[in-house]
Amino acid sequence: DGNRTDDITVEAGDVIVIDAANQFISLTGEIKRPAIYEIKENEDISDLISFGMGLTEYANQMNIEADILDIESGTIKKIVTNDIELSLSDVIAVNFNKYLNKELASVEVLGAVKEQGFYSLNDYKNLEELIDNLEFIDVYPWLGILEQFDENNLSRETILFSLKDEGTYRSVTLLPNSKVYFANRDLRSYEVRPLTDSLIDDYKLTINHMNEAYELPVYGRFKLKEFTDFLGLDMSEIDPEATYISPLDNFVSKTDYREMSFDAKKYHTVSFRSPINDLITVKVSGAINYPGSYTLQSDATISQLYEVIGSFKSEAFLDGIIFTRESIRERQRQVIEDSSKELQRTIVENSIESNEEVDLRYLESFVSDIDEEFLGRIAGNFSPYSETAENTTLIDGDSIFVPKNPNVINVLGEVFNPIAFSYSKNLTINDAINLAGGTRKIADSKRIYVIRANGVVERRGRSIFTGNIKLKPGDSVVVPRRISLPNSGLNSIIPVTNILSDIAFSAAAIESLSNSN
Repeated sequence: DGNRTDDITVEAGDVIVIDAANQFISLTGEIKRPAIYEIKENEDISDLISFGMGLTEYANQMNIEADILDIESGTIKKIVTNDIELSLSDVIAVNFNKYLNKELASVEVLGAVKEQGFYSLNDYKNLEELIDNLEFIDVYPWLGILEQFDENNLSRETILFSLKDEGTYRSVTLLPNSKVYFANRDLRSYEVRPLTDSLIDDYKLTINHMNEAYELPVYGRFKLKEFTDFLGLDMSEIDPEATYISPLDNFVSKTDYREMSFDAKKYHTVSFRSPINDLITVKVSGAINYPGSYTLQSDATISQLYEVIGSFKSEAFLDGIIFTRESIRERQRQVIEDSSKELQRTIVENSIESNEEVDLRYLESFVSDIDEEFLGRIAGNFSPYSETAENTTLIDGDSIFVPKNPNVINVLGEVFNPIAFSYSKNLTINDAINLAGGTRKIADSKRIYVIRANGVVERRGRSIFTGNIKLKPGDSVVVPRRISLPNSGLNSIIPVTNILSDIAFSAAAIESLSNSN
């Protein structure tokens, strides 16, 4: 600006370092000195005007074009502004348009063309001539938009057209100050009036393909195969016969999609049929050589799974294979939740009627002690070559856990010293309970039972001949608590507490067997 007050006197031996420029902007149009200018941070369009020696007398400051680099999408976005204090961040070009008189009226072209801007109506009398002279860049061809206002009739109109169908734009007259929009093929968006945007939505074609829905703006004549190719849809497993529906015309067509060609209608859809994915995934872990998730046909059995996973490790405990299913786990979760609510409700009601408080701590422990990780087991002998493994069909999400040989017996519940100890031959329930210190006074000796390593439950009978069940490695002896209630009004909760107790001990037995690894 001619101000030298901040100048530094240069002396012999000084070094002047000039950093590389970071940003250049092309300044064109109605400017006195058009050129490419270097821009520093925080400078705006008013600074550019100063660099260019000011605007010409024909410059229209209400019609400034700016090209902005959109780094995320890798595209150049053109805007029109009247703000001379607009930040120049990411701006690569600024053009000052001149005032236009009506006799030199123009049409503005926006979007995916090489040269956006104003085109004189003296050169292009109709839309077809304009399109023929445009150079497109990554354009979406199935929908273009013309917005214009007829000053004589005071009417505004929106005309949709398609570069794929010349009949949609042939002989369309252009009016002064019209706007033509073309979309990028990837973004497929238009900065248009809300009513125009609504019209675009009406004509979108919905394509239903393999549980996904794709919406594509379209107008005029189109071939369906062009859209499947454009989207890159996998058609290898799709039934070639597709269903096209135009609801306003009450029209339905079922034919080979490669032969489908229609005139776009509002709210139209096309649907493809594809085979149901009948593959399932099953998780296998524990004492096997290749644990992990395995994909099988939906009708595969456990025996067929064993053929896929290969051999078991030498220490695998095949009699105690744990087979769990998510639906069973969810059902047990629901039983726990419902039983807990029933307990709470019954106890509260009884307390109100009898004015007696009941100690809930033992009852609540049934719920708090249950680890959901060990729910969902289906009891049975799932060892290789067993009849159960041959006949049990897997479903998606099933899990198989192969424990190591535990060689222990577990004693759970109301004994003085709940423990796990080494298995010995001919060990009975009474032997196991004695090794655990015997039953406590609150034990329910009539309900003592054994959870076998395979999950099957065997209850000790009252007969002297059935009272001493011989135990096997991995078994768990369960000594439940005797439920003592203050009054008969609470007798209804006994079955509920038994259910929670059984689930809790079953989960504990699975946990013990799983932790043997």
